[in-house]
Amino acid sequence: MEGRTFTGTRRVRLGDVDASGRLRLDALARYLQDVATDDVDDAEVAGSDDHTWVLRRLAVTIERWPQFRDTVELVTWCSATAGSAAERRTTLALDGEVVIESDALWAFVGSDGRPARLGPEFLAQYSPDTPRRRLSTRLRHELAPPDAIRTSWPLRATDLDVLGHVNNAVHWAAVEQVLQRADGAAGGRWTVELEYRAALEADDEPDLALVRTADGFACWLECGGVTRASAVATARHSLA
Repeated sequence: MEGRTFTGTRRVRLGDVDASGRLRLDALARYLQDVATDDVDDAEVAGSDDHTWVLRRLAVTIERWPQFRDTVELVTWCSATAGSAAERRTTLALDGEVVIESDALWAFVGSDGRPARLGPEFLAQYSPDTPRRRLSTRLRHELAPPDAIRTSWPLRATDLDVLGHVNNAVHWAAVEQVLQRADGAAGGRWTVELEYRAALEADDEPDLALVRTADGFACWLECGGVTRASAVATARHSLA
């Protein structure tokens, strides 16, 4: 790892775990969101009134799940930049051992919704020691097939953030629900990738579409048949 890094800690609380005491995916997403925000605040990278960051993809690889009352150390850094996108990598460690790794792809957009060049303040903080490589913000997941199992996924008032949108972490609650029904395998080793196509709004009425696969599942949040987000989850079986 080169360049700027930021370290934070979190203690796994009651509101972060499932009935077995395992850290939930939506809580993990909040941890990642919070430490990224803390990093930017610490770096004093000012935001622009007419530009914003849009999360396009977040992938997590879980070797071992933190449990209730564990203290986790999060280390985050900008792992790559391009003209209008940046990649953030974050690790979670227990007692010095990395148990979760994540990669997030963010697009920098202007008020017109089109990609914008990264600003000089951001580049001054992160770019000098950060690899520059081609980062594609194109979405890769397929759309849900017609025969996917669909159920209603009602939104709640508590799902909205200060921007009036459904928070990014809320999408992971849908994935978490499917994971908990994965034949008792929720506590195993998983790789999960979630792609964000469009924001969920307060008055949306999404459906959760699901397809089981040989080694996991894929699921989609749809509104009126239009995909807003999708996730692909793969169980990673031990070679032993």
